[in-house]
Amino acid sequence: MHGNITPVAEFNIAYDPDSAKIVFGATENIMLLPLDLTTSMVFDEKDLSQCFAEINHGTKQEFMRKLTDFVIRSNMQFRETGYEHGFYVHDAHTVGLLLYPHLYTGSFQQVMIETKGEYTNGQTIVDQRNIARTSTNAFVAMSFDKGMFLEALTQDLRQFNFE
Repeated sequence: MHGNITPVAEFNIAYDPDSAKIVFGATENIMLLPLDLTTSMVFDEKDLSQCFAEINHGTKQEFMRKLTDFVIRSNMQFRETGYEHGFYVHDAHTVGLLLYPHLYTGSFQQVMIETKGEYTNGQTIVDQRNIARTSTNAFVAMSFDKGMFLEALTQDLRQFNFE
């Protein structure tokens, strides 16, 4: 799995890999949304327009448009999406997996955290070889239905009352 703060480590785990290792070693019911999944969809102005197609004016649409413009501008400064105009919706996937688990596919895996490597400290490791597993500690989401995810996000955003 790739990283967003180092070539192999995601920010939250890279910040404190020792604590992440303790957490992953302490329980068997973690749900993991790797960056490989959350970076597979860029939310852009077209998606925003689709989300609010039925709303032609109002505080909600204006708030979301300003928020989207700000996040896209910030993303473009840091080139997170590799210059693709838009931004990733990492946190929306967390909500999506909890509210709409049927949109995600994955498997139960033993997730380990590297804490000693000079170049790999904070790397999340999943052994994907076809071998017998004696234990697992996490459900690792590997794919999702992009169309249904966007539709669920759209319906959820329409429910918020900003006025």
